[in-house]
Order: sequence, then structure tokens, then C-alpha cells
Amino acid sequence: MIQTVKLQELRIPENRRLFGRNRPTHVLAWSEVFRSFADWSKCLHPALKPSFAADYRSGRIVLHTCWRGVEDARVQVWPWFDAALAYTALHMPVVMPREYYVCQNLTVRPHRTQLIDQLHSRDLLSRGRVSYGYRTEPQPNNNGRNRPPQQWGDLVESAWIESTQDAYQLPNPVDIPPPPVNIWATTVFNIITETHHDDQREPGVLWTEKTWQVIWLRRPFVICGQPGANTQLRARGYRLLEGITDWSWDLEPDPVVRVRKLVDCIDDVCNRYTPEQLQEMNQPVVEHNRQLLIENFLSDGLPDIVWESNRTDTPGAAGVCEYLQEVYHAIRSKL
Repeated sequence: MIQTVKLQELRIPENRRLFGRNRPTHVLAWSEVFRSFADWSKCLHPALKPSFAADYRSGRIVLHTCWRGVEDARVQVWPWFDAALAYTALHMPVVMPREYYVCQNLTVRPHRTQLIDQLHSRDLLSRGRVSYGYRTEPQPNNNGRNRPPQQWGDLVESAWIESTQDAYQLPNPVDIPPPPVNIWATTVFNIITETHHDDQREPGVLWTEKTWQVIWLRRPFVICGQPGANTQLRARGYRLLEGITDWSWDLEPDPVVRVRKLVDCIDDVCNRYTPEQLQEMNQPVVEHNRQLLIENFLSDGLPDIVWESNRTDTPGAAGVCEYLQEVYHAIRSKL
């Protein structure tokens, strides 16, 4: 019999009983930020570290991640976990778009602030919907700011948190809220401010649920992310926002220049097309992207551990496995 544990449960000191008994254990983390054992161990309660480290070194622990760059026999990679998390609200209201873009920023980060500054400097904030933080107290690593700076005025809103669930929303054990579809629907495309932007110390681009959620909902997009965040998706078969013809800026290594050139493209698109024209141009794009994501997800399938019958789950791991199975079956049905 094997056991599965959700990563967050390793912060509880009472769970040290889970290790040190020579039982094979699978830790369901699927986080893109953990690249080594040193990273994983930061999530452990100190009381768990000795037995966890011993079991890990002996090969009795398998860690599961969605980051492809890990090279460790004790780590199994499943790249579609963030895509599964993004499979929440599945339907957009059908309305005529009034504005060009939506740009959602819940957690404040320097590159998001820079992007909005650039949009403001080009007088583009009035041509879309932009959110920026919502918390009253400063959060770590966000320059102490959670409220929109005064110079943006009332053109930037506090983050929209969807309070009602879509009829097809599946159980979500990690509390990622569904998108505010009523706001998205009044715009043509999404500016996605991805989690990773300036940190390019490791090879490859990391896409999170922010990108996959947009594709599930048949939305055209442009990503404010790492170098290659857009063009590497195109290399994998996805289609980019129709209306932007030059994507060379996406490979610009300087993050400040990359954001400025991205805003150049948004400015150009908003001046050359009406919202209705952009929406019509991108209908084939969004249908292609959603179908490709479905095919890729189903082609890889779920990790074997999710279907393994010879296992015992902690409460958190049981929730993750049940959630993933429901998502998989829902995608197969193409709801």
C-alpha cells in the first residue's frame, strides 16, 4: 500500500507520523516554484524534516511537480496541473464588447505596476478594464502597495472576485476563484500578467493557470511574462492575438524594454481596429487554442498516481485526486 499526501499538509507537525515507517509516499505538490529538495524542504514543519529527509534520500518519497525543468529521479513531472486548476467557469456571457482589453492583477508585483504605468502614460487605461490588488494590508514582496497609486485615478479598480460559481465549476482544493466573466465579456482580449517575469535564471517559460484559464474561456490574449512567453506558445501550436503582426519584442531580454514594446503593440491594435473587428478576427484563434489545449491535456492524461487503487490518501490528497478526476472527465465530455 502506498500513501499520498498534499504538500500543504506537511506544514502540520502532527503529520510526522507519515514518514519514517518505510512506506512509499507520494507528495502531491504540482507547484512550478519548487526546483530542488532545498525548495521542497522549506514547506516542511521542522518536526517533519528529519524523517522526511531520510525517506527522500532512501527513495521512499516521490515528489510531483508541474515544472518541466526538474531533473531528479525522485520527482515526477505532470505539466497540466495549472491547466486543471484553470478549468473553472466555462461559459462567457454573449455581449457586444465595449472595450478592448481586460488586465487582472490580484497580487501586486513590480512588472504589473510597470505595465499599468505604461498603459497610463499612453492614455490606454480608459480603453480597457484594469484591476490592481484588493487587500487593505501590505503583502510581502509587493513594494508595500496593495492599493492603486493615486496617479492612476479611478481608471484602475480593486480586483474583481467572482462571488457566484459557474454552473459547471468543479470542486477546487486550492481556492483559485473563477474569473469575473461578466467583466471579461465586455472586452475583446486579455492582457495576462503572468506570475514569472524577471526571473530567467532557469531555462524555459512557465505558464500558470492565468494563461490556461483564458484559453479555456476562448479568449485572445497577449502575455506580459518571461522572454518567449508568447512565441514559445506559438511554437507549441497555439495561435496568438490576431492584429499584432510583430512579436519580436517577446524575446527582448530587458524586462523594462519588453513591457514598453508590449504596450506599443496594444496601442497600435487599439488605434487600427474597433473592438468588434478584433473580436471577429480572433474567433478562429480562440476556437483553435481551446481545442488544442483539450487535445494536449487528454493526450497526456492524468498521472498514474491519481488512478492508483492501491493507495491510502490523506484528506488533502484525497481532495486533489478527486478534483483531478472530475476535471479530466469533464474535459473528456467537452462541457
